[in-house]
Amino acid sequence: MLEKLVRVRTGWMPARQQFADIFIPGPVEIEQIGPADVPGWERADRAASQAYGDAWYDSGRTAVLIVPSLPAMGLEHNVLISQAHPSFAQIISGTPRPVVWDAGLFASD
Repeated sequence: MLEKLVRVRTGWMPARQQFADIFIPGPVEIEQIGPADVPGWERADRAASQAYGDAWYDSGRTAVLIVPSLPAMGLEHNVLISQAHPSFAQIISGTPRPVVWDAGLFASD
């Protein structure tokens, strides 16, 4: 949610956003990287992170890539899942539920 809030910067969120829990079974390969693995990861232009993500997707080496969250560096992560990977079918998604945003996040006192 923090990633979305930082990226949108409109003072509001689009209606009807949803989220779902996911389960990644043991046999599905996961790659995880940290900021030190991609020099320039934190840059505002996102060139380094975009290039890494594109190369990961194009290579097809894993179904899942865990990356650092820029707004919560060292505390949170984002999970990228490649639908093109053969192991994608093993990943289970829960029932979508609505995202409820607290109005206080958008207050401009």
